[in-house]
Amino acid sequence: MASASGTPYSMEGGHGSSSIHVDDGDHEASGAFFTTDTTRLDELKTQLDGSKDNQKLEAMKRIIGMIAKGRHVASLFPAVVKNVVSKNLEIKKLVYVYLVRYAEEEQDLALLSISTFQKALKVG
Repeated sequence: MASASGTPYSMEGGHGSSSIHVDDGDHEASGAFFTTDTTRLDELKTQLDGSKDNQKLEAMKRIIGMIAKGRHVASLFPAVVKNVVSKNLEIKKLVYVYLVRYAEEEQDLALLSISTFQKALKVG
C-alpha cells in the first residue's frame, strides 16, 4: 500500500491491535544504502533545480532532516545555494540552515557563491 504522499506502508494486525509500518526509504541494514542514498540525492537535486516552490521546500526539509540524522549531503551545496534567492521565506531560512552547516567544509564553493548571496540581499 501507499499513503496519499506516495510513501509505502503496510498494516500489520494481531489480536485486536494493529500498527502501521512506514517505509521511509532508509535501507541501511539491507545493504541498499548507497544506491538508495545516491538516488535520493539525485531526486533532491532535481527538486531543488525545479521551478515549483513547494517541491523546493519539500526537498530542503528532507535535506535538513538528513543532516539531523548525520547524513553527509555536502554534494548538494551548489543546488542548495542557488535557492538563497528564493522569494519563499521558508526556503530561504532552510538554505541558511544548510549553509551554516556546510559553508566551512565547502569553503571554495562558499566563496564562489558570494555573488548569489549579494543578489539575494538586493532582491529582499
